[in-house]
Amino acid sequence: MSPGKHIHILKFSFPLRWLDAVIYPLLFGVLLIIAFRANFSDGKVKYGGEFWSDRGGYYIYLPATFIYGYHISSYPESIDVKNGGGFQLDKKSQKVFTKYPSGVSLMILPFFLPTHFIAEQFDLQPDGFSIVYHRMAVVAGVFYVVLSLFILKVFLTYYFPRWISYLVPVLILLSTNFYAYGMDHVVLSHLYSFFLASLLLLVTKVYLTRQMKSFGLFILICLILAVSVLIRPTNVLLVSVLFFWDVGSWHEIKQRFRHFFRIRYIVVFLLAIVLVFLPQSFYWHFVSGKWIFYSYTGEGFHFWYRPMLIPFWFAPLNGLFPYTPFFLLFLAGMMIMIFLKKRTGIFLLGLFLVCSYLFSSWSCWYYGGCFGSRPMIDFYPLFAVAAGYCIQFILAQKKLYLTSFLVLFLGLTMDFNLKLFYGRYFYCGGTWSWEDYRDHLKIAGIVEFPRRNYTYKNDFENVSIDFGIPHTFTRVHSGTRSTFLIESMEKSCLHTRQLNRILDTKRVNNVVGSIWINPLDTNKTGAFVVCEITDEKGNHLFRESIPVDDRLEGENRWAQVTFSLKIPERIDMEKIISFYIYNVGKTRFYVDDMVIKFD
Repeated sequence: MSPGKHIHILKFSFPLRWLDAVIYPLLFGVLLIIAFRANFSDGKVKYGGEFWSDRGGYYIYLPATFIYGYHISSYPESIDVKNGGGFQLDKKSQKVFTKYPSGVSLMILPFFLPTHFIAEQFDLQPDGFSIVYHRMAVVAGVFYVVLSLFILKVFLTYYFPRWISYLVPVLILLSTNFYAYGMDHVVLSHLYSFFLASLLLLVTKVYLTRQMKSFGLFILICLILAVSVLIRPTNVLLVSVLFFWDVGSWHEIKQRFRHFFRIRYIVVFLLAIVLVFLPQSFYWHFVSGKWIFYSYTGEGFHFWYRPMLIPFWFAPLNGLFPYTPFFLLFLAGMMIMIFLKKRTGIFLLGLFLVCSYLFSSWSCWYYGGCFGSRPMIDFYPLFAVAAGYCIQFILAQKKLYLTSFLVLFLGLTMDFNLKLFYGRYFYCGGTWSWEDYRDHLKIAGIVEFPRRNYTYKNDFENVSIDFGIPHTFTRVHSGTRSTFLIESMEKSCLHTRQLNRILDTKRVNNVVGSIWINPLDTNKTGAFVVCEITDEKGNHLFRESIPVDDRLEGENRWAQVTFSLKIPERIDMEKIISFYIYNVGKTRFYVDDMVIKFD
């Protein structure tokens, strides 16, 4: 084979560019089928569709701009509620409000316009929300996935043999949560951030190889960065690529800073920001009267002074490593790069730490109902270089056991990721509830453990499972959130299970539990922790109430209320057991860290 130019199959010789022309269209077709199966069934959208919740907030700019306008009078009734509340039709202001920026809509625009034209011409319900638009969004997502893989492959050829350049992007797709956001949830921001990060790396690399003399490429870099930040503001970290990518000394870093901080470069960068953000500023001014407006009311980097790094990395609640063990390859590659004194190794490790700090400082550090630490996806293209070096280094040792371990690791992480995606990747447990995580993996078909006992843990951190329960940052016993009861709330913190679905090998005989209470400025709440067992008709078969006040230790102090129960032998295991706090005294108090062990 002529290196980098041809591949020989039997008697035929194909230029590699023709191989790409076959591989990537074929890959597009295969992934499109996969994505359609993930999103549609029997001609209908699944699970609320691609405009549900946050995704609708990113998407609403397109139907608002080209169909309905930004006043709510022409919209279908309750269309915001029907799409999960990602955007709001504000009846008070009579305006459409979304807190999400318009970058994703900008990326989907080339697909939306022809789709809407066709829908109008052929009377395919051209309302912006019918199934034809959902299909359009999926096609757009898969297109950007495949284009990202191609661009990343081209970029990696600057560093590795072609087979590694082909392999690493495919591994990232199949072995990380990028697969979930490329095949499903395609209107969220991560897929488009991944694409633009890949494009930025390639264009920057070409710019550097031309001794930073192509001003046209610099303009393109500025536009890529501006759109990236418009899609997700934390992508501003990508600016660091200009200063630290492929530098080998402090002298080179100083040269980069001197180069990019020249007046005309600063002016062009600012003009690109203004140009890209101008439509967004008009929208902000429309809804708020301000040209620059912070739309994430009540949210922010609240924990910058105590970032939730450990749970962000390791917790069953969307932790980075429990859901994307392939990330260990990225980390190993960074260490190898530093050991081999490869350029960019220290930068990649530093970027990982900065990203971790920033993302774990966010008010919802686990980012809601999702697959692992999804904000990290935006930076996977940068970490791809580390993965390439790790694979290359291990294979260069020519040790059978190292090669075998690498192949086993890659196979297991790919199997883990795909099973979790197709089985169940929405975690419904507390921050450190490893038993719920184990059940999570069991449902996905990854592990099989008989459940001889079970401990339910709810630290009221995961708002995705506590629907209807208020949460607060004000007073917490652990973590970042707790819940509370007020005078008008009679019951709260309900946990209900069917007895025969709790343990696998025996009946439930004993229950031991605890919950933490803060009574504010009083020693009396009048509340009870209640356990009751009912039949399918709601008839009470067993009930026990544990007074909260007997365990309180004073005003404004957290106190642990414990209880221990024995399930009567007469109780059939098909019955329902429930736990809740009964606010008989109609008072205000905080609640945190509910733990119930069944044995």
